Amino acid sequence: MKTNVKKDERCLKVGVLGCGIICQAAHLIGCTSAAKQKKSITIPAKICVQDIYYDVTMIDCEAFKGCKKLRELRIGKYVKQIRYGAFQGDSKLRRVTFRGSRLNNVGDAAFRGTFARLRFVMPKAVKDKYQKLLKTASPKKAVYQGE
Repeated sequence: MKTNVKKDERCLKVGVLGCGIICQAAHLIGCTSAAKQKKSITIPAKICVQDIYYDVTMIDCEAFKGCKKLRELRIGKYVKQIRYGAFQGDSKLRRVTFRGSRLNNVGDAAFRGTFARLRFVMPKAVKDKYQKLLKTASPKKAVYQGE
């Protein structure tokens, strides 16, 4: 079976939503043990599964929990939801960059147990919206930066 998977995408576990005639969304449900050793992870905007491209729209509960070496995270532009505890316990995580403006929901404690001065970088147009969404999910001393 031929796959068009980039090197970084091999470390991610993906669940594809109800495949009817038109199925365009995928959920990130976890990571492999190889991803737990990485210092930087990019969650792509789209992922290819069996030559079909899907938008990555959600990061599931505890998907990256316990990635002790993770320092930097880049989140793709189609992600709409980050669920409870998605990055919980990633103690060295210092920077999270959002590439899109579609985020609508961040679960409680999504970033609990991360670096106390965690820096969130996001588009300027959605800085206020994202800051409100991330307030209950991130450390109290987190820094919010519009770019």
